[in-house]
Amino acid sequence: LIPFKNCLKSPERNKGISEVIESKRLFELRVLIVNP
Repeated sequence: LIPFKNCLKSPERNKGISEVIESKRLFELRVLIVNP
């Protein structure tokens, strides 16, 4: 696992992390819609 400081220095890595967070959020929304 890469230390958090290195993540801050790498914009591409930050973008990847935010994309993962975004997809998790979308997945959670889908689950909520399917299982109210």
